[in-house]
Amino acid sequence: MTKPDVGKQEIEAAMGRIIWRWHHIEATLAQMFAALLGLPHMGEDAHLAHKVFFTPVNFRTQIDMVSTVLEHRVVDEAIRKQWRRLCNDLYTVKKWRDSCAHCTVAMDTNLNTHVAMLTPFSRKFEKPEGQMTLGQLEEAEEIIRQAGITVAKFSRELPTFRKG
Repeated sequence: MTKPDVGKQEIEAAMGRIIWRWHHIEATLAQMFAALLGLPHMGEDAHLAHKVFFTPVNFRTQIDMVSTVLEHRVVDEAIRKQWRRLCNDLYTVKKWRDSCAHCTVAMDTNLNTHVAMLTPFSRKFEKPEGQMTLGQLEEAEEIIRQAGITVAKFSRELPTFRKG
């Protein structure tokens, strides 16, 4: 006889890791925003830049803020193009994060385990609709982890705009 909570804790832990990994992406973007403004990594000015960055709760607005400063500061068209491609990738990855963050954990009696029940969204996004098993959540986590690595690498490679 199978316990009714089979897989529930593992699904919840995977969802938590997905949220945590997305947080790292947002934190890196906030640091990049501060750096593009020429502000230090730590201290009162950096804290203010983070407050400004996180004031709009809409991710697209946050990306627009970074894009505006980047387009003003960075003259290298190759870097600008790379940023635009990265933004498009992040919009898709954000859909994965949102879907996982707003799902419900339920028992699938056919699979005899818990699954994440997702709110379906537009078919143009390449991700499962309906439900995700633990393995699929772990794949989503890996996609978000890789996006975080890409954002961090891009941020590290940007020119420096520190003031005096």
